[in-house]
Amino acid sequence: TRVGVVTFSGDLDPGYPDAFTRVPLTGAFVKVRRGLREVLDAGPHGMTLRSGIHVATIELLGTASAYSQPREDARKIIIFLTDGKPTLPHEGRPAGNTRAAIGGAKKAARARIRIDTYAIGEKALREPIVAELSKQTKRDFGNGIMHRHCGVGHMAKEEDATAPTIVRCLL
Repeated sequence: TRVGVVTFSGDLDPGYPDAFTRVPLTGAFVKVRRGLREVLDAGPHGMTLRSGIHVATIELLGTASAYSQPREDARKIIIFLTDGKPTLPHEGRPAGNTRAAIGGAKKAARARIRIDTYAIGEKALREPIVAELSKQTKRDFGNGIMHRHCGVGHMAKEEDATAPTIVRCLL
């Protein structure tokens, strides 16, 4: 089993990528934990779901621009954690951002990549994009990540169910 970490948050700054490979696919889980810790330390920014799916797809396929080596016999799965709706690359145009993210999911599906999407928090569950990303690759979505990976039940307050909380529990 190999796992990688792709960060997808941006700010429309052309000098800073909206998504990048923080940890290439590896069996060294200490590297993955370190990468997750770096995500937590960096904090939230604008959300570029399309860019995140694109970079994860590149890594899973092991294309020429990937940091990861391809493994033809591997099942290719993106575990997509999101705590909100896409805000970029089309600032102020949520419908355009949603179409862009769904387009990325369709490309992943054509490459036989599965996307398992986890909504973090009640607001994220109400966003149609969360279910739609998984639907494009014939998968379900859920918000059970807190229960399955942290050993805790539903959070009492929505602000407790955030991406930083999830990253902390994965460490």
